Amino acid sequence: MDRTLIHLFCGLMAALILAGGARAEVIHLKSGGRVEGEIIEREDGRVRIRTSGRGIVTTIDEAEIEWIDQRPTARQVFERMAGALDPDDADGHFALGTWCRRHNLRNEMQELFRQAIEIDPDHERARAELGYVRTEEGWMTRDEAMEARGMVRVDGEWMTEEEAAERAEAEKDREMLRRINNAVSRIRFGSQQESRRWSQWLSAFNDPEYAGTIMGLLGNRDEAVRAAASSSLGVMKHQPAATRLVKLMLDDSSSTVRRAATDALRHLDTEQVCEVMHSVIAGVKLAPIHDRSDQEFAKVLYRRLAVALGELGNIRSVPFLIEILYPNIEIQVPETPTGTSMALGVDEVIGTPRMGDVKTRGTWFDTRPVQIDSDRYFFNQPAEDALRRLTGENLGVLPREWRAWWDEHGRALLREHEARKRARDDDAQQLLEEVERGAN
Repeated sequence: MDRTLIHLFCGLMAALILAGGARAEVIHLKSGGRVEGEIIEREDGRVRIRTSGRGIVTTIDEAEIEWIDQRPTARQVFERMAGALDPDDADGHFALGTWCRRHNLRNEMQELFRQAIEIDPDHERARAELGYVRTEEGWMTRDEAMEARGMVRVDGEWMTEEEAAERAEAEKDREMLRRINNAVSRIRFGSQQESRRWSQWLSAFNDPEYAGTIMGLLGNRDEAVRAAASSSLGVMKHQPAATRLVKLMLDDSSSTVRRAATDALRHLDTEQVCEVMHSVIAGVKLAPIHDRSDQEFAKVLYRRLAVALGELGNIRSVPFLIEILYPNIEIQVPETPTGTSMALGVDEVIGTPRMGDVKTRGTWFDTRPVQIDSDRYFFNQPAEDALRRLTGENLGVLPREWRAWWDEHGRALLREHEARKRARDDDAQQLLEEVERGAN
């Protein structure tokens, strides 16, 4: 203990003993605990005591008390010692402050340290206790020193502005992901009203930063989630989702999801979307048909492709629609049975190989020996509807009539199409430049 404080404490204790000053009580409990403070009332088998330090009033049953010991309270001792301090003694104030810390008198401790540096501005120990650091500019609190270094405080932690921005961005990401996950949960497990409300929220969600997260929802087992995710990707105009959306449009078991995927594809670049569907058409034509289920599924794909291409309205789709107007979907049976047949699927149509296939010019072909079971042609009514819609012509159901018409007019129509596309691109670029000029 500091020598100044020892003298103060010894003199004070002698004064308290001789004066018979006010005393405090230490209540020893039968449980082994103890409470120190000033008893302010004893009545009806209860003792009310104001505790030392924080001054909290608490009530204790006398049956819980082992015995009561009287002694001076820490506050009484402090008041006597403070009264004996030399107002110009910085070390004495600091010593009494450290004593207050040991006896849980936090406010008094802080005040004594402040008084110490008022008496001696360079009192290092008092400065350190108050959180000051010595800098080239002089004494500063730690907070002032950190601010002088350009640091910012976030959740009680000092960091650079860049780190604070990164943390804020990470927190924003966590909050948005929580919100998306909550939406999925409400759609799947909430009430009908909740499900409808959160489906609408997710369908309108438009933040391209989270497009990857939304694409992950396209594989969700709940059809309402898949449909809402499809709509969101369309709202974002997220072009990388084109292939996944085409697959949903063609292959999903839910008509709601197929419709949502088709609507979403309209918001994307139709040139790229049509290229994906044109490649699917080539895949359907090349994929072997093993049984009736393959045959029926191919018909479904051809119809859905025709509907989608008609709705997208791209004149470049005309030759592909002519190809699927009256497609050949013959059943092929392997000469050596393999035990089970492999059903045709969209992944296979788009280009996923199977055992025994070979790749030629980027396309997989089945090389197993086959025999032709039967030739099956079917008329694809949606393809004719799409051709009429795109061309304004009504040439019937024969592909040769449409091919002859396209040979005569197709090149001019494609030039017109490209000219309109360039004009749209120019208009979009001009609008963007005007917006940028307005922002500046």
